[in-house]
Amino acid sequence: MSDTKHIDGDQGALSVPDGSLQPGQVLQNRYRILGIIGIGGMGAVYQARDLHFPKVQKLTAVKEMINLAQDQQLREQTIANFEREAEILATLNHPAVPQVYDYFSFGD
Repeated sequence: MSDTKHIDGDQGALSVPDGSLQPGQVLQNRYRILGIIGIGGMGAVYQARDLHFPKVQKLTAVKEMINLAQDQQLREQTIANFEREAEILATLNHPAVPQVYDYFSFGD
């Protein structure tokens, strides 16, 4: 996962890492990362196993926000947008929309 993607936009060219989570890594003592599903301009999506269900192989998706903004105000706005996206998705119920059960922060 050492590849880097480059994005050109209003903030100039950005180098976006391929995600920082590794297979086997456990988040929040709950989600074991199995592998990466895909990468976009705002983050990476991983397949994970929900460890709260030890007798069932419950698979889930974990989205990692990649915030490369240098400006503190822009970083805070990006985090607020990510949180708003999670809260909105949690209220929707449609087969074409992913269900959100949890969101959290870790690292910096």
